[in-house]
Amino acid sequence: MVFGSYELGRVPSVFSENRAAIFSMDLYSLEAASIDVSFSDGIVRLTLLITSETAGAELALSLAEATQKS
Repeated sequence: MVFGSYELGRVPSVFSENRAAIFSMDLYSLEAASIDVSFSDGIVRLTLLITSETAGAELALSLAEATQKS
């Protein structure tokens, strides 16, 4: 069962590619059914499909933390 689909468009360019790569690895542990990460001109684009409510909640917290640190 799919609980949510999230498309994260433009992530601030100050969010480095290295940090984004680590962040994307964290997303795999959130049981995302599908994930795509791409980099272009310092912009990170993430597209993922979440299959559990817990994963969705953890993702929301991770995103909040990541944007505060950027």
